[in-house]
Amino acid sequence: MSNHQDPQLLPGCECQIQGLGPNPKVAQRLAQMGVLPGSELEVVRVAPFGRTLEVSIDGGQSIALRSDDLRQLECKSVALPLSLIDRKASPLVKVRRLLGGATFRQRMRKLGVQPGTTLHIESVLGWPLQLRIDDAGQVITLGRGEAGKVIVSPQEPAHG
Repeated sequence: MSNHQDPQLLPGCECQIQGLGPNPKVAQRLAQMGVLPGSELEVVRVAPFGRTLEVSIDGGQSIALRSDDLRQLECKSVALPLSLIDRKASPLVKVRRLLGGATFRQRMRKLGVQPGTTLHIESVLGWPLQLRIDDAGQVITLGRGEAGKVIVSPQEPAHG
């Protein structure tokens, strides 16, 4: 999800709404549902054919939106699956949350990947993805499927 582009329409993607788009009828309908500039929107689920999505507004209210209406929004990306990160532009990320079941979360915990963990992306191209855990210095490897369940926010490298 980036400014003035289509938001990523995948579960776990989050954006901060900057504007409601050019169509006044759609903008009015979205505003009436509580989709307002400044709010954070998270894609929770996508319907089987992708035309309707369940989204959460500011971590609370869940509503269904048409994908076409969601694409109209002007959004600033806040978080997305690790598998979608531009590795060259954002080599440093912070884990926001883990999707998936208990077994996946347990595996991530054993690897040291938990919400709040900072990860350095070591491999710029291809899969599997190599990551260095900031606190431990340990290097781990994740496949594309696992990386898709790790929701992260790009971070600015610390200078100094």
